[in-house]
Amino acid sequence: MALYRVERQMPTVGDEEIDAAAFRAVTCLALFPDVRWVRSYFDHKTYHFTCYYEAKDSEDIRKHAQVARIPCDAIAEVAEFLPEMYQ
Repeated sequence: MALYRVERQMPTVGDEEIDAAAFRAVTCLALFPDVRWVRSYFDHKTYHFTCYYEAKDSEDIRKHAQVARIPCDAIAEVAEFLPEMYQ
């Protein structure tokens, strides 16, 4: 599976909304066996999420976001580089 970066803008979202969105995202993963949520980062200053998913293709990630009722502003396939790869 490929690794994808998903960009999400969630203006003025609070902790309760973040928790609810994360719960929906996890729950909906059962409907998408070829999608795996790896991790997410949230910038409290800009209300911007950067999420990483593994999936067969970006369309599955877009469909997952739609079912989970979370924004999906942009998706890009990325390559991962880890420090241990160079040791």
